[in-house]
Amino acid sequence: MSTSTPNKLRGLQVLLVLAGLALGISLSVAAAGRSADIDQAARATDLVVASQDLRAALGAADAASVSAFLAGGVDQPDQRARYGDALTEASDSLRRASVNAEQGDAAVAVGDLLRLLPTYAGLIETARANNRQQLPLGAAYLRSASTSLRTDIVARVDDLGDAGDSSFRSVVGSLTGGVGTASLAVAVVVLALLAIAQRYLQSRTRRRLDRGLVAAAVVVVLGVGWAASSARASARSAADGVVNGYDRLSALSDIRADAYGQQSAATFALVDRGGREGSNATAASAANNVEARLDALGAEPLRAAWAAYRTQSDAATALDLGGNYAAARDRFTAPTSDASAPSGAFARFDAAVVEQVAEAERRLAAGLDDAAGPVGRARIIGLVIGLVVAAAAAWGLQIRINEYR
Repeated sequence: MSTSTPNKLRGLQVLLVLAGLALGISLSVAAAGRSADIDQAARATDLVVASQDLRAALGAADAASVSAFLAGGVDQPDQRARYGDALTEASDSLRRASVNAEQGDAAVAVGDLLRLLPTYAGLIETARANNRQQLPLGAAYLRSASTSLRTDIVARVDDLGDAGDSSFRSVVGSLTGGVGTASLAVAVVVLALLAIAQRYLQSRTRRRLDRGLVAAAVVVVLGVGWAASSARASARSAADGVVNGYDRLSALSDIRADAYGQQSAATFALVDRGGREGSNATAASAANNVEARLDALGAEPLRAAWAAYRTQSDAATALDLGGNYAAARDRFTAPTSDASAPSGAFARFDAAVVEQVAEAERRLAAGLDDAAGPVGRARIIGLVIGLVVAAAAAWGLQIRINEYR
């Protein structure tokens, strides 16, 4: 045998050890990358949910403030409580959003909202103060507050949601993908090097197979197969969370936002008499959006609840258009405990939406949690696979090298 054979075997040994370690690192890095994507998806989801809760809370606050204004004089306890609760919920949602809006457009939006929300609340309080004194200027302040909410504030809230959605969508592909081409490519290279080493040994010795090299090849195949299976399991869980959780959550949140928009606009038509036609048109457009989204979602119980509310809302609007303003005002300002009033019917619809939103959030969180399970194990096991491949290959070649001593 050539005296250069031991040196060549040592060279192959070093190369295979490095290749095995590279395989382990690539598998671990791929798992770590998926884990980071899952964490990013969770943070993005938190931002999206917070922004959606914020928009719904602001819609509730706007509708409650308009209803309270219509009642005139001292606010009814139910109406005042609805407004206060909604504003508190909006503040809580904004705080939650700020945790995951550390930079970029989301951070700018949070800063703007921290400035705009107190201004909105101040305009509402001024409108209430004027209304208690039966001063017509109160309607102007209420109009200014509602306009600010529907333009500046809602636009900033949408920026928050868009930032979270963009961040979530940017990792969906990797969350629902396979083991990754980089790891597969490294595995192919390792198997090729093992085959080259085996053929070299066959050409220099009488041994057809080297146990160490065969063991290393088996570990590569089984290890990469396990990693691929873990990646598929993680991807299935993530895909379920996206389809049955995130996508449904987004649809339900859009429905809720449009529903509050309809309620606020329909009620505001009784305040802004000069712009009544515009408000009623806005309410009708928002209602049509709700119905189209409900049809797409296929949520029959929600459709029934919305139909019940719209019947009450349209009936109250018809009273106003028919010249019976006082009766329309009484219907719109009735407490939520009145099942035959628009506010009562809307409360039942909103409660049904909130229940389904909570279920969508649960399924999304469960999908991401289930997706994270296999990934956590793969980060460690990937390194172990690489070490075993390197050790087996080094052991097999070392036996051959020792034969030259």
